[in-house]
Amino acid sequence: MRNLIKKVALLASLAIIAAGLACSTSVQPTLNPNWADLTLRAIGNGAPPAQAVNAAQSRLMAKQAAETDAYRKLAQQVSGVHISSDTLVQDFITKSDRISSDVQSFIKGARVISSKENPDGSFEVVLELFLGKRFEIIVMR
Repeated sequence: MRNLIKKVALLASLAIIAAGLACSTSVQPTLNPNWADLTLRAIGNGAPPAQAVNAAQSRLMAKQAAETDAYRKLAQQVSGVHISSDTLVQDFITKSDRISSDVQSFIKGARVISSKENPDGSFEVVLELFLGKRFEIIVMR
């Protein structure tokens, strides 16, 4: 009987130690996953506004719209897009259908690769964002 109690106590102790070791080990994240050295690229387009006071203002506003569009596209690549929809059906007929998208992100370190004015006065801006270590640190937290 004493040997049985000693064996049970020994097995219980070993089980507790093994469980403690299993809980204390942690998996270290890969320091350089495939996406860590990824460079994202986005092309934005902007049209000249009809309400511009003069040609210079029209050019600047079109260029700013193109850059903003490119940043939005980068944000979609980094953070994804939240889509929400609302449909109203009455008597088996769709009365209204509303779909909206939302992007919330913080983009820092993007650089303008090219900016060109098209013959119609619109602009095209190309942005690049190197993810690298900063992005890896944020994601691995």
